[in-house]
Amino acid sequence: MPPYIKALSADQFSGFTSDRASKEFGAFDYVGAARTYAAVARDGSESVDVRRNAATNAAKLDGALGAWNEQATMVALALQLQPSAHERARIEYLPADLEYTHHAGGAKARLEAYFWSHRGNAAAGPMSVEAAWRAAKLENNATDRRAWFERVIQAWRALAAYAPDDSLRSPWVDYGAEAAYEHVEEVAVTKSLRFDCDATKYRRAAANADTIDVMLADVAQRYSTSLAWIPVIRARRAGLHETLRLGKYCPRPIIGQTMLPGIGPMLQRAPPRIARPEQESQEQLVMQELAQALVLANAFDVENGIVRHARSRFAYWAWVLGESTVRSYLNGAVDPLDPHHAAGLRYSPEMLQLIGLPSSMPPNGCAQPAPTAVVGSSRP
Repeated sequence: MPPYIKALSADQFSGFTSDRASKEFGAFDYVGAARTYAAVARDGSESVDVRRNAATNAAKLDGALGAWNEQATMVALALQLQPSAHERARIEYLPADLEYTHHAGGAKARLEAYFWSHRGNAAAGPMSVEAAWRAAKLENNATDRRAWFERVIQAWRALAAYAPDDSLRSPWVDYGAEAAYEHVEEVAVTKSLRFDCDATKYRRAAANADTIDVMLADVAQRYSTSLAWIPVIRARRAGLHETLRLGKYCPRPIIGQTMLPGIGPMLQRAPPRIARPEQESQEQLVMQELAQALVLANAFDVENGIVRHARSRFAYWAWVLGESTVRSYLNGAVDPLDPHHAAGLRYSPEMLQLIGLPSSMPPNGCAQPAPTAVVGSSRP
């Protein structure tokens, strides 16, 4: 298949299918299949439904081929053949989909026009979500990009109210999750989240981290079926927890907080020298969170900067702590891939490979270099 042709699957076609067109499609003869469907659409002896579905199928094939003029003809014909509200919304979206898929210069304007012209139209719900998301991805201005992501969230919520099952299916749930995650990151960059041994600064960072963590938890709950973004959100939360939890172990007295899963009550007074058992419990929570996030990311083939950072932090702490400690920390953690949340996440060399790490580690840990958050101390 020529590289400029958009791949199609048989389930993308409307009701009517022609035996000849199906064979041509199966042989990747998109041009032949499009011509066959177009001929049926123009055949006045066929029923209106057959002609409309044939015209729609021809328009989809023309879109995959980048045939602007042919698609415009078929779209105009299909709209004349008494489509339902849902069919009309899908047919009218095809030209915008063609321009976006083939990177046409007018794609952004076409997508924006579709979004505004179908705003409030429940029948166009899925297409409105996608049009807003694509417009956001094509936007170079940061302010306008942010505005379009807000519209993605609004369109997704409208879809969730009208068709909740559709809103939780990919790719629409992924569009909503990405837009919501971007909003959280916009808030995060305005707040200090870095560890500091100064008590006042630590408490401020801890309060900010609590705000961001609650926002991330809300996104994870709302878009719980997004396989593309739940691993990223889990990895982001794990990294956030690592900074504040393990950053507590500063040689100077501080007033900090214990960030529990969820995160729970904040701003608890910490003693000048935190007991070793508490430090180990915090290490265990962080390692479990990082491992769970990475298991999800690898299971669903998710890779971006947040996931890579989580993998590097897990690798760092795994090297520092050693295999026996990591084994004890991870055994018993809930396997995030278990839908019933009953199975445990058992440590094994294969598990390390699943999260993208070497299958072996030093047996007893490595004292140097020390963790960056631990100043002036070393591992026993």
